[in-house]
Amino acid sequence: MNEEEVVIFNGNTYNYYASGVISVTNEDGTTYYAGQSEETNLIAIDLATEVAYVQLGEELNVNAGVEALTGNVTRILYGEAEAYDGAHVIELTATDEGYALTLAQDATAPEDVKINAGSVEVLTTDFVAHVTTTQASLTLNGDAYTNAGETLEIYTEGGSEDTTVVNGIVAIETGAEIQGSAADNQITVAATSGTFEVTFESGVATTVSGIENAETFTVDGIAYTMAESGLIKEGAILTGATVEEGAISIESLTDDNFTAIIGAAESNLTVNTETLAEGIESALVVDDVTNPAAIYGTVSVAEGVYTVSTEGSDENADFGIITVEGVVAQFEGFESVSAATTGATFAVENATSLVIDATEDIATVEGVEVVELTSGTIAIPEGIAVTANGNKVESIKDGYVATFENGTLTVSEVTAEGTEITV
Repeated sequence: MNEEEVVIFNGNTYNYYASGVISVTNEDGTTYYAGQSEETNLIAIDLATEVAYVQLGEELNVNAGVEALTGNVTRILYGEAEAYDGAHVIELTATDEGYALTLAQDATAPEDVKINAGSVEVLTTDFVAHVTTTQASLTLNGDAYTNAGETLEIYTEGGSEDTTVVNGIVAIETGAEIQGSAADNQITVAATSGTFEVTFESGVATTVSGIENAETFTVDGIAYTMAESGLIKEGAILTGATVEEGAISIESLTDDNFTAIIGAAESNLTVNTETLAEGIESALVVDDVTNPAAIYGTVSVAEGVYTVSTEGSDENADFGIITVEGVVAQFEGFESVSAATTGATFAVENATSLVIDATEDIATVEGVEVVELTSGTIAIPEGIAVTANGNKVESIKDGYVATFENGTLTVSEVTAEGTEITV
């Protein structure tokens, strides 16, 4: 064939151009283009059934190429028909998994790649591309993405580790991570355990969803785990926002929305100067700081006085033994308290105003009517009775010290002259 000569073969019309391109017009009027052979002026007819040429235009339309992969056509070449050069094309081929886009030598990568819904579920690229898809799911360069029916826009560098998302919802599985394309706010979300969906708007990650119990994800390296009692990060639990239907907005994952947590092994709490870390003034008390299933209440400190409260506690989550060491602790919201100090164990009913001062060798118990002493020694102010082993010592003027040891209750340090002791 020579330039501008025409051949009609099996109903197809072939036009030859000096550049080595053949235009092929089918009987139905559809035109596509075939590549050149090694001999400039000769193109085999069967070559035209293996390679089709698709006009590139302003964006690379993957679906247009997929539609041309019919019959014996196995390769789609995207480029500009007017100046077609076999070395400056983008090639689309079918793979075992889906489709692949590759650059020929010296070819220029398209800035935009478009995928319409339906026909393309897996695509790989070896060049930088802005991929826009309207389909519900897409696997690009080995990473799975979903967009819940909205347009999904992705920037890819040809490898999943460099992929960034503009708009849409991305699904990430254990071990995968994804970034937003916004250079001034490039949030990275990773799946440590579990599968999550990350929503992006204008290149910024906005929401993590699909969160289930015991699963962990990270945002910019900070790990968040869904526990039975709520979303936790190291040493804190989310209280200023909520995980609704397995979703949380990333902007709500601020320090202000988290409350420190401390552990109470087997529901037993120790209150001393090391209970709250430096700089922490209040914390929720939980059964296990790594995976809290129960919240017992709160501990706070102000002006050196610690407050133990049932505020924020789960229903049926009760403290066990509360030990006070070297500090003053007041109790709020308690119907009863099982307590201990360095030198005693005791129980108190109607403990809403209980105060334990353990700053001296012998702890003082205040703010209640009766203390049930089970072992050791405590100081009792005036107005408080002590019971032990079925015996009861009524209030004594100016107070006293009570000791219960080996089944015997001893009253000592009675200082007021003429004091009567009623047992």
